Amino acid sequence: MAATHDIFCLRRSDMFDMSGFFLYSGQYIPAGKAYLPIPKEGASPAPSRRISFVYDTATAIDNNAEAIVVTKFIENGQLFIRRGDTIYTIQGVPVK
Repeated sequence: MAATHDIFCLRRSDMFDMSGFFLYSGQYIPAGKAYLPIPKEGASPAPSRRISFVYDTATAIDNNAEAIVVTKFIENGQLFIRRGDTIYTIQGVPVK
């Protein structure tokens, strides 16, 4: 398949500070790893097709049943954050 397809793998790139599909140049793909074979198309190194991900359900952000109210307040000279019924310090430590 490598002779007729370019293999792209989803990975994190610290060089570009992003995640994305990158051309895989290894000998083989280890078991349990996802990859996307794209047929080579002439001399052009980039595929002429677009890759889309379509989800027919709401994501966790969109599927939020209730909005959680977050407020910041100062008490005794300290900044606190109230998220729902829990109060946190500015460092994120819950206050008892």
